[in-house]
Amino acid sequence: HYDFGMRAIKSVLVMAGTGKRANPDLPENIVMIRAMCDSNIPKFLKEDVILFNAIVNDLFPGVDIPKQDTGALLVMIKQCLENAGLQETEEYLLKAIQLYEVLGIRFGVMQVGPTGGGKTTIALCLAEAMTKLREEGSDDIEHQKVHTYCFNPKSISMGELYGNYNLMTNEWTDGLGSTIIRNANSDQTDDKKFVVFDGPIDAIWIENMNT
Repeated sequence: HYDFGMRAIKSVLVMAGTGKRANPDLPENIVMIRAMCDSNIPKFLKEDVILFNAIVNDLFPGVDIPKQDTGALLVMIKQCLENAGLQETEEYLLKAIQLYEVLGIRFGVMQVGPTGGGKTTIALCLAEAMTKLREEGSDDIEHQKVHTYCFNPKSISMGELYGNYNLMTNEWTDGLGSTIIRNANSDQTDDKKFVVFDGPIDAIWIENMNT
């Protein structure tokens, strides 16, 4: 799952552009290094993060990379966790912020981890935090109301998920997933939509999604 092709380079450039617009006085080399780290570290295994940071320190010795200012979002995520009666841990907050940053450069993200690890809760908590920030009048345009659609793709058939063609009547019937994505795509407001395929991955439904 480590991708170092042109798509990965584009993600770094998009994140660097966003960072430069948010911090126009920051030197471009710092912006690029931070974008490279922020777009890659979220998808690395814990053991590889240590190696990656060591390589960055060797390539850019003595360079201090400031973190993105996500103060308001972080405070709201903590508040949402408290309201839900959940424990706030450093790892959980880090992954929530990483998910937020990666969603800024990619329209599709895969969260990987064990059952009960908090993957779904992170996405739903992030959506709730962004919605509350918008309702409170946040100045950040990325903080918009979020509509969440969460379902298990393994609980229904492929035809029910993506749609199927009836050979007898020559009619196409939309599936649950395709209908939700089409409706979300046709909405012209600034609201964000999280379509969460919440379930175990297999080669059938994930490859059909790519198609």
